[in-house]
Amino acid sequence: MAGRKQHFIPQSLQRGFEARRSGAKTQVYVYPKGAASYLTSTEGVGAERDFYSNPAKHGPGSLDDQITDFESKELNAKLDRIRSVDHGPVNSEHAAIVIAHLTSRAAHLRATMTSLMDGAFTQMRDIAGDVSAARKLTGIDSAGGISPVDEMICKELSPLTEGLSDRERDILERVVAFRVRERFDDLFLQTQAQLTGFLVESVNRIPDSVAEGHTKALSQSLVSQERVTVLSKLSWRVVSVDNERLRFILPDCVAVAYNRQDEKFEPLTMIGSDDMVAVIMPISSRQLLIGGEIEFDIDGINEDFARSCFKFFISSRQDEQMSNLSSQIGDFMSSIDVQLIEGGLQPNTKPSAAVTTNRYLNVRTPIGRLGVKMRESIVSIANDTLSLSSLSAVDAIVVPIRLDIALETILNRTPNISELNAASCGIANAVKSNTQWRCRIIIPREIAEASFSREVPEDRRIAGRHIRMTLGRAHYLDCWIRRYPMIFEIRQELPWAQISLNLAFNSASQYFGGVASSGIDANEAIDAELLQKMASGIRSGLRGLEEARHRYLEHKNVDRLLNDVVAPLDRILGFSATLSGFMVASDLGLRKDLAPMIVLEEAGLANWFELFGKDLACHYSSRDNWKSEDELAQLSGHAERLLWIIGVFVTLTPEGHWIDAFDDERLARLNLGLRQ
Repeated sequence: MAGRKQHFIPQSLQRGFEARRSGAKTQVYVYPKGAASYLTSTEGVGAERDFYSNPAKHGPGSLDDQITDFESKELNAKLDRIRSVDHGPVNSEHAAIVIAHLTSRAAHLRATMTSLMDGAFTQMRDIAGDVSAARKLTGIDSAGGISPVDEMICKELSPLTEGLSDRERDILERVVAFRVRERFDDLFLQTQAQLTGFLVESVNRIPDSVAEGHTKALSQSLVSQERVTVLSKLSWRVVSVDNERLRFILPDCVAVAYNRQDEKFEPLTMIGSDDMVAVIMPISSRQLLIGGEIEFDIDGINEDFARSCFKFFISSRQDEQMSNLSSQIGDFMSSIDVQLIEGGLQPNTKPSAAVTTNRYLNVRTPIGRLGVKMRESIVSIANDTLSLSSLSAVDAIVVPIRLDIALETILNRTPNISELNAASCGIANAVKSNTQWRCRIIIPREIAEASFSREVPEDRRIAGRHIRMTLGRAHYLDCWIRRYPMIFEIRQELPWAQISLNLAFNSASQYFGGVASSGIDANEAIDAELLQKMASGIRSGLRGLEEARHRYLEHKNVDRLLNDVVAPLDRILGFSATLSGFMVASDLGLRKDLAPMIVLEEAGLANWFELFGKDLACHYSSRDNWKSEDELAQLSGHAERLLWIIGVFVTLTPEGHWIDAFDDERLARLNLGLRQ
């Protein structure tokens, strides 16, 4: 029957690393991590009280008894036969059984798993105090695929959607999922205390949970047949050394394997079968059991053994070489960086400051003294706003005598009032010169003149802000030109796909403009006039959506509906994006007393605006990694979200986009739900 002290590295293996004998007892040197080495009997090495089972509790036939019986009746004989070979091949199945058993029962596996789980739960505890990290962990803001939150929503809604059509079920799931995204921060804070308590309790249970899992696995099988099958496919041999200079150590992980991915030796139990190239296990201070064909430095293998240890290694000698090796214990464990969430980029809210230069800028202004001053002012502002690379992408900055004519040239038609109003603050447009895309900027003459006014400093400040906003939009175009110029030529097959892509692109451009708006002094006064313009623009967009809905209820023409909602959506998204960028640039935070915020609050869109800002900031921060139009997928969804406030839904079906429009009764219920 087993005793209370139970070996997780059997004495039969340890005896191969004998330093001296004391009567019938074998003594070895133990090198613990961070402590002095010592000489002791194998009876006390690699052992722990009740490591596998409690004899008093489990009685005869306990797990430790099973291990002892298996090793004394079968395993030790296989190990002895392998050790009897000085040089040469050995039975592959015997080698596989020995290694599979000894590595899986070692404390190294349990300690490593405990450490990894403890690190994971510690991160979880940190995440419980950081809503941004929680958003990343849940994947709630991921643009592609289905997040765990989406799966949970589908599962919870399943009983409620019986009897609904696939399209109706899809609409309900989309609305709930988007609303959860909008309210995630509030919901997270409401459950934060309970979550933290649960995680603290879970951390305290980790050692017992891992131990239970380890012993349960061993109880089911002392030798993993799956592992044996993989290891048996290797060709096995014993290699011995005869010189006194080199003696192998026994690591607490028992065996190491060469990891194909990391290209180095690591604990065997930490490497998947597909990545395992070769396996090495020291079976005595003079012998290595090697599986697989690999060239390695036999003089340096002890370093690989030491790095793979968790707590200690065993040696037959005590000298400086061994002491130096002990300093490497735990290196493998410290190299593991298990991150529950990727270290996402933090929004870099300012375009990089440029080296002052104007040789890249083609600034066209009216002839005369005023034109020269306009040019000097614009060049100065541009140098302070854009990076050198963005400046080089500017085809020209034009101050036209007549804005309407300049706009007509761009559009190839007469601009309407709405387009002229939008252009009155400046235009940033992508133009193709030969085969290369460039940025062309138009600054209205009134703004260019005000930008150097000495008589009215307030006008000069506001004009400078408008120019910086236009330059910021040019920076957005430049990011696409450098990363994925095809974005300017993409034409979606389905009308709504093209509309939502264009709206996302334009609103992101406005956000970049808002971010660039603060200039050198981040503490500039808030432009009350600009904020009122934003508020009016958002209010006008909301009114436009309502009018489009009423017209649709009369004509029932989907194409006309889509055409009617584009301009209102563009106003709401564009002004909201500018406001969000403006808040970031001016360090305002989420100021609910600002005029446009009041309009959004009254419309039940305050939560939406906060989420929109998060998605815009994420898009901004990833600008150096844009690869396709998919970068706009998350932002594209906001256009349909705004359509929901007038009861319009766009669903992708095998036949194309299907438009649903709720009647007044269903719309009232929907709006009530969207405000919850």
